[in-house]
Amino acid sequence: MKKLDNLRTQTNHKDIPEILKILSREFPNKILFTTSFGVEDQVITDYIFKNDIPIRVVAIVWIVGLQAYEKTKTKTEHLCK
Repeated sequence: MKKLDNLRTQTNHKDIPEILKILSREFPNKILFTTSFGVEDQVITDYIFKNDIPIRVVAIVWIVGLQAYEKTKTKTEHLCK
């Protein structure tokens, strides 16, 4: 709880790139940003890359169709074990 309060204090009144930098320093190599390329995701991705913030970015590609979903679900379950 103390760490969360500390993060709130550090990020208070900061802009988005600065908040992302603070988070990446507090949690080095532990932040993964997933994007489905929605407008808001593009803004955050742009902040990450333009400011060279060490946050990994992964694109989520949605597959249409029940059969494709089942294959993905099975692979994901296997990877999570």
